Amino acid sequence: MFTILVGGLSWAAVAQNVSLKTNLLYWSTVTPNLGLEASIARKHTVQLFYGLNPWESSGG
Repeated sequence: MFTILVGGLSWAAVAQNVSLKTNLLYWSTVTPNLGLEASIARKHTVQLFYGLNPWESSGG
């Protein structure tokens, strides 16, 4: 059992390169939103986020 456990832990973990995400607080204000995050280095990511607010502002 110990050999199986140690052998299983020795595999390198492969992290995700791209993720799709959303913000639930925006959804609570009826603002649909979607984000895309991509890994560009070992400890760095870049994110593109978009929210669509269907309401018109009172100032025009």
